[in-house]
Amino acid sequence: MRIIYTGLILLFLLSNTYAQLSENWEGEWAGELKIYNEKGLQQTVDMGLNIISKSDSLWSWQIIYGSGEQEQLRDYLLYKNKADLNQYILDEQNSIQLYLSHVNQGLYSWFTVTQNELLVSYELIDEEIHFKTIVTTESQSLITGGESNSPEVKSQKIRTIQEAILIRKQ
Repeated sequence: MRIIYTGLILLFLLSNTYAQLSENWEGEWAGELKIYNEKGLQQTVDMGLNIISKSDSLWSWQIIYGSGEQEQLRDYLLYKNKADLNQYILDEQNSIQLYLSHVNQGLYSWFTVTQNELLVSYELIDEEIHFKTIVTTESQSLITGGESNSPEVKSQKIRTIQEAILIRKQ
């Protein structure tokens, strides 16, 4: 019984450790965003990500697309979800809030907007942030199964993939 109890304490401590957004994430990051569809590479734009600590549970989270006159700044807030230690909330400051789930070395969000489903990931790997967005369209679902004791399965086509490797600015 003591081994199980000790294991539960260790699991609790590890889960609290993984819930922390480490200082390694903080800083100004830049790279090139590549946008693909089924026909291949469609567009390349500059991308930046600024993660600035405001307190131990609040960060400024700025995403920058393009540069110069074409630059678009998305100014968000990221804060810890007090109800769930492995969840963060990305607040777009316009009544939209998204979960960012902290798993392994990444932050992940899955959401639906105007019949598009998006899976967004930020993974901190070897001093780089690997960003990826996968977009599907709900309206183009393939629904199969549901017969002979098999479950119904809904599958969507991947419409767009966006990816970038962001390097810390010096």
